[in-house]
Amino acid sequence: MRTPLLTSLVLVLLLLLPGPAQAAPGQDDVPEARPVQLDGLPGKAEWSAARVLPLGSEGSEILVQQFRGMLMLALRSDRAWTPRSSLTLWLCPAGPKADPTGPGAVRITYEPFEHDREHVVIWRAEATGGWKRLSGVAVARHAIRAGSSAFELALPLSALGLEKEQRPALRACIQWACMGGKSLIWPQGLNLAATAGKMPPDLASATRWGTLAGWGDPSGPGAFSKTDWSAMLARDREILEKGSSAHHAVNLLVEEWKKTKKRDKELVPQVLGALSDVRRHERLTAGDLLAMATTLRYLNRHAHARGLLDALVDHPNEAAAKLAWRERALLFESMQRYEDAAADWLHLAGLTGPQWGSAYKRAAARASERAEAWAEEAQTRKADEANAKLPRVALHTTHGVIEIVLYADDVPDAVKHFLELVGSKFYDGTLFHRVQGDYLAQGGDPKSRDQGLEHAGSGSSSKMVPIEMNKRHDFWRGAVGFARGVSDYNGSQFFMMTGPRPKLGEYTCFGHIVQGQHVADRLEYGDTLLKAVVVKR
Repeated sequence: MRTPLLTSLVLVLLLLLPGPAQAAPGQDDVPEARPVQLDGLPGKAEWSAARVLPLGSEGSEILVQQFRGMLMLALRSDRAWTPRSSLTLWLCPAGPKADPTGPGAVRITYEPFEHDREHVVIWRAEATGGWKRLSGVAVARHAIRAGSSAFELALPLSALGLEKEQRPALRACIQWACMGGKSLIWPQGLNLAATAGKMPPDLASATRWGTLAGWGDPSGPGAFSKTDWSAMLARDREILEKGSSAHHAVNLLVEEWKKTKKRDKELVPQVLGALSDVRRHERLTAGDLLAMATTLRYLNRHAHARGLLDALVDHPNEAAAKLAWRERALLFESMQRYEDAAADWLHLAGLTGPQWGSAYKRAAARASERAEAWAEEAQTRKADEANAKLPRVALHTTHGVIEIVLYADDVPDAVKHFLELVGSKFYDGTLFHRVQGDYLAQGGDPKSRDQGLEHAGSGSSSKMVPIEMNKRHDFWRGAVGFARGVSDYNGSQFFMMTGPRPKLGEYTCFGHIVQGQHVADRLEYGDTLLKAVVVKR
């Protein structure tokens, strides 16, 4: 039996003896370092042991390190991150036949701003051919200011295709593609310039790439606790879902045929609410604000849209600024401020080349013509509103009351027909079955009341009257007209204009809104026309 003194001597001798020989880290190895906060601010202490990869210009560098089975990258630069720029890291297993497109190749692209896509996109070449996209496996945070750029990014080594028993050295190259400026590249001297129809030489071959080696165990516990890592992934997933859903909804709005069911109660949270939630975590981009402005114009909320666009037309992102000028010109036309619209179209023509410039000049000329026509229409409307002999009808809706004056002197048969329908309570309880933002709100189909919205659109009153063309009034914002199908008769369906379409076609314009235009603007698909009554004067 050993004595306590003998046991202690043995332990001391074991500690003094040299341990197993360990290979010194090579110059290509990725250091095993300490964890980081992942706040987008790569501090010197956190990254003091990292391998530094210079990005082709003084003051710009990529930092690479690993910790407990996780790869961590950081950027430090005194160069501004311009909009629509991205940083891409290409990787492939090292060896005599290193293939950037072969099995095990990986491409990681980081773009920090836009919210209609993931910030970090990872593609990995499969052994069976083709590329597999990996989503929701990486977390990145940025701290990008006017004169500097920084970010930190973390992802499991397993995302690179590394396994516990197979951890080959990887050939690597990095490109920071800066829109409006020269791309920064590591290793320096690589030719990554795009070639029409061909892959750049130094992307088709990895022979001139750098090397990242000395990988740890990919099955490690990770650089963060499971709770913290899951929370970071969940936050990014929420931002992605809300941002992409909002932009998708706006993309549908620009397709004219999909606008016939204006639903404020859905669209407001889907776009405006979602992007407001995104703003709590990340700065909104010009693209986000344009999406909000487009939505507000579609919702007939002109003042709010104008506020956003006034700021965006001076945005440093030239592409976004041009889109903002275009959107504001359209908004001015919706507001029937045609002189302002013409000025914006002309300014936009000066910002673009000959092809688009000529189209914008034609838009400016059209706006100027409409300015004169609208001034004449406004005077005619004013005279009709002062005419005490013209009848008026009040439409009581779920959003308030809309009062319209009827053009009995211009289209007497149409007005008589409409008054008869109002007097018989024909319209009471019908639904607005076609509502299109920045265009019109249409109702008056008895099927909407009796059979529901799914059957609305083809119904009418039993009595119909021939179409009458109004020679004094066109379909400007606030105009009221009869809808019709293939026949040349007016039934019961009617519409109110929430945006101007003066050359709408062969429809009977029989009145215009004198009070409650804001109510018509707020109407949405499925709202109820509670009752229609003749206004006593």
